This record gives sequence, C-alpha cells and structure tokens, in this order.
Amino acid sequence: MIIEQRSAEWFEMRKGRITSSEIYKIMGKGDLTETAKTYLLEKVCELYGGVTEPAVGAALTWGTELEPVAIAGKRFSSHTSRPRYFRRRTTCSART
Repeated sequence: MIIEQRSAEWFEMRKGRITSSEIYKIMGKGDLTETAKTYLLEKVCELYGGVTEPAVGAALTWGTELEPVAIAGKRFSSHTSRPRYFRRRTTCSART
C-alpha cells in the first residue's frame, strides 16, 4: 500500500518516528545537542497527542514540487512502473 505523501494518514503514520529527513538532528559524537534534545522531545510529545508544525522552507517546497518529475524520470530510466526505492532488495553486495 502506498500512502500519499503529506496526507493526513501520512502525517499520522510519522507521528513519534524519527525520519530520515530529520535524523541529522540527533546524529553525532558525544552528548546530545540542544537541537537533538528538542527534536526527541517533539517526537515524544507527538506520541502523547502533541502537535508539531510541519517543516517548511524553499528547499522542501522545491523538492515537493519536483518529486513527480524525479519519480517519472526514475521509472523511465529503470523501465519499471514503480520507483527503484520501492523494490525489495534480494542480495547484498559491497560497492566500490
């Protein structure tokens, strides 16, 4: 099942989860930064019914607007009806 991005169901599914677009906030060596602490507190609050504002910005808007073009290009280049990132990986190999 594919869920439409930025739909109510999509936001509900992401509540309380650390997402790949935000993980940079908690990665690093040593103690957690204030940014990391704030982000983790937001995630905990979401689990208990708190509401956080969606991320906004020029880069996010640009990526959202061009996402259909990127997916279409990937479909064309891989000759498949779905983007590569939806395929199940069956083997693991080291890349050089």
